[in-house]
Amino acid sequence: MHRLLDQQLREAMRPNGEIDLPRLLAAVDETYVRVDQERRGVVRAMQLMSDEANALTRELKKNTARQLQAVLDHVKDVIITVDEAGHVASLNATGQRVFGYVEADVIGRSLNFLLPCLPEGDALHDALDRFAARVDDTQTDLAAHETLGLHAEGKRFSAEIAVSKIQVDRRTVYIVCLRDTTERKAAEAALRESEARYRRLFDNVLEGVYSSTREGRFLSVNPALARMVGLDSPSELLSLPTDTIYANPADRAAIIARLEREGEVRNAEFQLRRVDGTLITAVESARAVRDEHGRLIAYEGTISDISERKRAETAIFEEKEKAQVTLQSIGDAVITTDAQERVEYLNPVAEELTGWRSAEAAGRPLGEVFRIRDEVTREPLATPASRALREGRVIAVADRTVLINRRGQEIAIQDSAAPIRDRSGGIIGAVMVFHDVSKERRLRRALAYQASHDALTGLINRREFENRLNEALLSARREGHPTHVLLYLDLDQFKLVNDTCGHQAGDRLLKQITGILQTCVRSEDTIARLGGDEFGILLKNCTAERAAPIADSVRQAVREYRFQWQDRAMNIGVSIGFVEINAASESIASILSAADVACYAAKDAGRNRVHMYQHGVAPERHREMQWVSRLTRACEENRLELYYQPIVAIGATHDARGHYELLVRMRGENGQLILPAEFIPAAERFNVMPMIDRWVVSQALGTLAHYRTDGDAHGGYTLAINLSGTSLNDDRFLEFLITELQSYDLSPGAVCFEITETAAISNLTNVVHFMRECRARGCLVALDDFGSGLSSFMYLKNLPVDFLKIDGQFVQHITTDHVDRSMVEAITQVGHAMGIKTIAERVETREVLDCLAEIGVEYAQGFYIAPPEPADALSRITCSTPQLRLAHLA
Repeated sequence: MHRLLDQQLREAMRPNGEIDLPRLLAAVDETYVRVDQERRGVVRAMQLMSDEANALTRELKKNTARQLQAVLDHVKDVIITVDEAGHVASLNATGQRVFGYVEADVIGRSLNFLLPCLPEGDALHDALDRFAARVDDTQTDLAAHETLGLHAEGKRFSAEIAVSKIQVDRRTVYIVCLRDTTERKAAEAALRESEARYRRLFDNVLEGVYSSTREGRFLSVNPALARMVGLDSPSELLSLPTDTIYANPADRAAIIARLEREGEVRNAEFQLRRVDGTLITAVESARAVRDEHGRLIAYEGTISDISERKRAETAIFEEKEKAQVTLQSIGDAVITTDAQERVEYLNPVAEELTGWRSAEAAGRPLGEVFRIRDEVTREPLATPASRALREGRVIAVADRTVLINRRGQEIAIQDSAAPIRDRSGGIIGAVMVFHDVSKERRLRRALAYQASHDALTGLINRREFENRLNEALLSARREGHPTHVLLYLDLDQFKLVNDTCGHQAGDRLLKQITGILQTCVRSEDTIARLGGDEFGILLKNCTAERAAPIADSVRQAVREYRFQWQDRAMNIGVSIGFVEINAASESIASILSAADVACYAAKDAGRNRVHMYQHGVAPERHREMQWVSRLTRACEENRLELYYQPIVAIGATHDARGHYELLVRMRGENGQLILPAEFIPAAERFNVMPMIDRWVVSQALGTLAHYRTDGDAHGGYTLAINLSGTSLNDDRFLEFLITELQSYDLSPGAVCFEITETAAISNLTNVVHFMRECRARGCLVALDDFGSGLSSFMYLKNLPVDFLKIDGQFVQHITTDHVDRSMVEAITQVGHAMGIKTIAERVETREVLDCLAEIGVEYAQGFYIAPPEPADALSRITCSTPQLRLAHLA
């Protein structure tokens, strides 16, 4: 009997080691029936008593059951036997491990106790019959059904079951085979996600990606490569040979040769031919694909369009060549060497900078005469001439290079070197051209600082503060839980100090308030001067609840401070509005606006208060928002007024045309004169400036047309009109302006539009278009407040302007601050080089005017020359003698 079962077990074993369970069970059942038949035959033959026969049957069944149970316990799948009523009859060892039960715990329970997705009662019986009936008798494998198993700990897991149905002692028994598919499902999901990620990358990457056969047929290409070739879809490119896209077949042959020889190619440059016949410059990186036997079976790689980069490189090279010629022509230092890098010649400028006479240096190693090091790391640097000799090309030194001369002095230099070639192209030496850039580096550092810091207080300025606000907003959105708080501070008594004590007192007050603020916050917090008497504080990783007492402590510190000026002492208050920055915050503009609104709410509530911004609070409480309706009414009631301030020629500048800047004022409801500093910020914030700009343009052009028709005596001058950044972004404003200009038919140069540098740079494309349209119609353009931004010089060459108005913050201190004077000199020199005339703003003393003339600034404007006057004064001025005419611009 044992041998028979062993034989049946071997026959049921599959090649992969698994047991064909239905076949084994059927064989065991057949053996049991045969043994039972033999037992009955013996009984009949020998006429034995039933007790002996039953004993023999029980022994045979016991041995068979033990043998079968041993087999089932070693099967790696779960085996559950279920009776006709759907109750568990047995659970093998694997099943006990998978479900977390011992067999005794589940015997007699419904099968859906282990498989909760199965029905109960008769429905369970029907389901098992259906599962068993789906098995094709001609197949050796059972049909698998997906379901969920329930572990003893309550966790569900994915599983597959197969059901077979057999008869034992005329009773139906279901054999349920189950396999835990949790890991397989997870692996399949991970594989699908990986394939999806690859496909997204393949379809969306900007570089062209391909694979091809050795014979030159594309196997796969991505959309980027198809677009690069000029086709709409990858399928079109798949039908073309790979050689089609190479303008020069030798390029492809060289790439293939390197792939077969070295296995890969990196950054191979070639000309790619598009389907329309045009050529683009491309670069290819590829590798050879081999099978498990090392045989080359395919190629795969990427192709990038570098046409733009090549054009940029060419433009840069041409500019560099021009710069080199220019440097040599203006007497920069020049050193020449032989091919062994021994000094041959120093020109006089090089002698002065290095401290070596040419005769003394001749024959010495260049490194002894020309010692350079990194200004930051202090590490010695190799001379650019050595690289030029070695690589046979032009070499420039790092931007932070300093020369250590013979006297031990350090001089910041800008340097380049190039190989010197003979007629046959051989390198016979090198030439280095360099000059002292110490002043420029100091100026650049100063400009970088000024671009991000307030010159008066040393705090960061509004532009840099907005950058840090943006970083805080991004961190709140990225990480979710951290919040930050923005405090918006407005000094309550600053205007009183300015009006009663003067601007110097106001400046000192702002510096002292800065010191107070710095003692009230943590080192990781940021303080900024946002403009005038407004400050901002960014509290990092802080909630609104924690910010409230901090804001109040700042308010209290300012309140307890008494400002001393000469024999006066004044209390200073501060109104503070604050808003929380979190993942729900919309934008930097909305955050600043909310804090601003809260600050004005604090002012409206009586000043010297702290107010937290709350959504839904009525905006009419805030003073600045009321300016919208006030300005609208002022325009409708013609209560805006124009003032004119002259600009005069200084130094050797002479022109026949007068020039005046238009300045807008507003009459209040009670007749009081309101200066622009009070309403322009609100007008810009609430987008009212385009309306004001339209009114000013209409008034100014009407005035010019009136004087022109009244006689030539009124037509020989230019009116400068300030335009806001919001107007420049409004396409309808340009249409309005063109219509107005066409309707008046003014002489060329009669109108000059002033645009601030900040507005120009922040809206560069729109502004360039606007400037060109204006100049095409005979108008002049001035770039106002020039120098206030770090990017001033970089953008200037792209702006078609006639004048640079130098920012007054540099002008007013040029007699005492060498950095400000250097800035004015630099702007003037750039203007001269580009054929752009310069105008200095805020000229308030004779000393400043004389200094500007010495520097070479052409024109000046400010209270020292003349204050703004009402419009009716213009007719008297323009009728005066030539000696009294106040401006000359071409």
